[in-house]
Parts: sequence; structure tokens; C-alpha cells
Amino acid sequence: MTGASFYEQVGGHETFRRLVHEFYAGVAADPELRALYPGADLEPAALRFRRVLGWSWGGPPTYSDHGGHPHPRCGPLHDRDMRGLRP
Repeated sequence: MTGASFYEQVGGHETFRRLVHEFYAGVAADPELRALYPGADLEPAALRFRRVLGWSWGGPPTYSDHGGHPHPRCGPLHDRDMRGLRP
């Protein structure tokens, strides 16, 4: 896979879809994190995260194509959020 992006090397869209699904399952189960997401539906946030995460690792430019900032910033709960991505 010479020249393949990390996004492609790890399985592309399906891998990132599963990763984000698991992350938001954790958000839904954690009252403190869940409180950061207004409304009952976490899917809009999951969609944005899938886009930025995929884009950040060499996937399609869907994040910036849909108006995402070219250099996303991390919020105050970044470290806690990122712990949710660790195995």
C-alpha cells in the first residue's frame, strides 16, 4: 500500500464510521460528556466528527467541503474526549 494514506491503510470510511460510533456510544453513556451535546440526537455531531477525523487522517475532504474550519481547534475537554478513542 505504498503511498496510501493512514485513512486508507486502516480501512477507510468503514473503520472511521465504527470508531466514531463507539466514541459517541461512550458520550451517550457519560452524563458529563452527554450534557455538552444539546438535543436528543447525537448523529449531527457524529457526522461532523467523522468528517473531521477522516479528513485529518488523509480521507476525503468532506469536512472542509461542508464548511468546516481548515484548522479545527480543540476544546477544554479535548483530553477527556480523546480518552474515549483509546482502546
